[in-house]
Amino acid sequence: MDFNTTELATGAGTPQSLLANSPQETSLVGHRIGARLRPGDCLALHGGLGAGKTTLAQGVVAGAGGGQDVRSPTFLLHAVHRGRITVHHLDLYRLPPGVDLRTLGLDELLEQD
Repeated sequence: MDFNTTELATGAGTPQSLLANSPQETSLVGHRIGARLRPGDCLALHGGLGAGKTTLAQGVVAGAGGGQDVRSPTFLLHAVHRGRITVHHLDLYRLPPGVDLRTLGLDELLEQD
């Protein structure tokens, strides 16, 4: 796997593209990202079904100090994982195109923790 953790930690608003060759590598990347998260940081994952978003999220939560069972929140839309910092795991897959994301209150989620 080839990625620069400094770039991941300082990419403020910069889209990052990473290639992992296995679920274990995907989880490791997530763990490294989670270990560097600070309150108010926001990650947006985009990918089709089975792309590894949940595996990455599992690593992120573990890296952020959460030990909970992380599952895709597709049917919940929102799951909260508490650790060193609180991770809000949202799955917006079922939202119809054109939904104004500001109406979901995401800014309040980021401000409360």
